[in-house]
Amino acid sequence: MLSWKFYHNPQCSKSREALSLLEAEGQDFQIIDYIKEPLSVEDLLKMIAQLRGPLSSLVRAKEADFFHAPFDLTSAEEVALRLSEKPHLMERPILQGKGSAVIGRPLENLKALLKGQYTTQPAFKFLSFPGKIHLINTDQELQAIALALESHKELGFDTETRPAFKKGESYPVALLQLATDTDAYIIRLKHIKNIEVIKNIFENPAVAKVGAAIRDDLKQLQKRFHFQPHGFIELQTVAKNKNLKNIGLKGMTEEVLQATITKGPKTTNWEAQELTEKQILYAATDAWIGLKLYQKLTSDP
Repeated sequence: MLSWKFYHNPQCSKSREALSLLEAEGQDFQIIDYIKEPLSVEDLLKMIAQLRGPLSSLVRAKEADFFHAPFDLTSAEEVALRLSEKPHLMERPILQGKGSAVIGRPLENLKALLKGQYTTQPAFKFLSFPGKIHLINTDQELQAIALALESHKELGFDTETRPAFKKGESYPVALLQLATDTDAYIIRLKHIKNIEVIKNIFENPAVAKVGAAIRDDLKQLQKRFHFQPHGFIELQTVAKNKNLKNIGLKGMTEEVLQATITKGPKTTNWEAQELTEKQILYAATDAWIGLKLYQKLTSDP
């Protein structure tokens, strides 16, 4: 019986690169075309138990099929069931053997596993926003929170936009999220006519608005209403100045806070008539975690 199993999608260029790498290493391995022969739930659960890395990394959450039918990326049973039904949603390539399994992104992961040098990913706990979430659907509700928001010196900042899967397709920003340590405000922009009531917050340099990859967020918001952004802090710049290895929100959370966040709902429909509880909690967490990271990074020497 061969020591290694290589889960391969011949249509994927990264998977083909990985196959060439393994062949060059001179290892004997079994090639499994999991698209033609989907794995059983049992086999997937065994792989998940051996996976070096977060469970969510096993799922291609940007695929259209995940958008239309998202599922819980924190449940091993749910992930195994759905990947057995829709194998194209499984990330690739994957190498499994000697009690471990790694995703070949980057490909160096495969070499490290073959040589027994792969460092085990810590079993991070999942963080989610622990405070009160305010879903803002009307101008009156927005007016009511404007003064409260202006009283804070630091706010977590993020937006959500309905994902587009077709060439040339695009959507306006759907949600604006602002968070403090204790409260998160989820503003549904399609219901708001007078967004300018919070213009002072966006233009006040004394109120720090902290988020990751905020350039495009600000551009999209400026299409909704006119403002001159002041006091916005790019968390990725802070991370680079602190010599972090990761600049994505999830990666920074794992590196700095030794915890992780789910990214499952990211590619869901943010313009749905009713947002799900998971969407609302995800949106609140993304704004809040940026604030927590900023506080941690600026407090450490």
